Amino acid sequence: MNTACQKVLDHVGGAIACGIVHLDKKEMLCLARNPQFSPEQEASSLTAVINLFRGTNAVKLSALVHDQFGKQEIKTADSAEIQIAFKKSFYFSKTIKNGEAAILLVTKDTTNIGMAWVHLKSVITLVEPLIP
Repeated sequence: MNTACQKVLDHVGGAIACGIVHLDKKEMLCLARNPQFSPEQEASSLTAVINLFRGTNAVKLSALVHDQFGKQEIKTADSAEIQIAFKKSFYFSKTIKNGEAAILLVTKDTTNIGMAWVHLKSVITLVEPLIP
């Protein structure tokens, strides 16, 4: 997993960190990062990814969307990809291994968004079999 995350870090211009989060176990399985990505940012990113995919508000939002389109009621959030733009950085995350885990990429705001997604998705088949 570390090799795959490091590959993304090396190939995405402006990449700061790339990691795998186990959503069920609520832990960071691996993280490749530049020195500017602090341990505090790692902890905050872990919590944020878990909340964005599994948190109460994520579940409520998913339920509202499903209700709006007349679909069955849901009890868990069903978002698959999330992209957040901050003033100086981008966060990309996608659920993997049937929603058990998520891959995360943090970049500078100068990163090409399309290329970030391409590189992030390109390693999914490498990391999914390694997730416990």
